[in-house]
Amino acid sequence: MISKEKWIEDTLELASVVRQVELPETLQENVLKRLPAMERGIASLQPYAKWTIAASIALLIVLNSFTFIKYADRGNRSSTENQANTIYSAYFSFIN
Repeated sequence: MISKEKWIEDTLELASVVRQVELPETLQENVLKRLPAMERGIASLQPYAKWTIAASIALLIVLNSFTFIKYADRGNRSSTENQANTIYSAYFSFIN
């Protein structure tokens, strides 16, 4: 147990000896130049890109609503189809 405690103490002493690495000035300048561009976000998109995104979202909404209406219509017809399927299944029941 003593060797383990000594190892911990040695590690802690080494941590105080390690010094922080200096950041090169050119790298720091490049990072600071890019920060304002990153903060702009969606405002930096071209106008045609904004309109393309808006048109895509509108198209998705229209297609989803059209599909919903079309399948909601099928729900009303399903009772008639079920009756027809019952007749056919009774007629062809001798096959099973």
